[in-house]
Amino acid sequence: MMKPAIAASLSLALIPVSAHAQSEPVALSQAERPASQQALDATLAELIALSHNTQQAHWNAVGEEFYQVHDLLGHFYEAYGPLVDSIAERSRQLGYPADGRPSSIGERAQLTEMRASEIRDVEAVAMLAGQLKTVSDRLGTRIGTVGDDPVTQDMLIEVTTLIDKQMWLLGAHMR
Repeated sequence: MMKPAIAASLSLALIPVSAHAQSEPVALSQAERPASQQALDATLAELIALSHNTQQAHWNAVGEEFYQVHDLLGHFYEAYGPLVDSIAERSRQLGYPADGRPSSIGERAQLTEMRASEIRDVEAVAMLAGQLKTVSDRLGTRIGTVGDDPVTQDMLIEVTTLIDKQMWLLGAHMR
């Protein structure tokens, strides 16, 4: 039998939140939200595309540097998951849907898709390095567009930090 105090505390969790609290979950005006949402949506699509391309290269890389490339790319795509989740959840906090549907990612990310066949390890590294550079450049622009939203700006800086580190690691590998 459940103690009355425990039962009472469990029932409190079921009390609905007020309509105002649901419609205004963050301290950011409705006018400021579209710029943040555009930046979040583009970043979400790019992170998902990078994750897919990196995983595809991880699976299909062949060549003298296979083991090192396979291992490195495994770490890369594992790092994307938490950021994808954070970016999607920030969109929800701002009142927008998070769109991670495969059918929409390619169009929104505008990154070349990794082919579905074996790929030379050096070619895979070069292709991913180019994509990381593209995304890093785009993030640099986006960071400036969300200056009125320091939370989103900080999240984009966090993504840029990861992307730039990955570019450095691939560059060091290619030397």
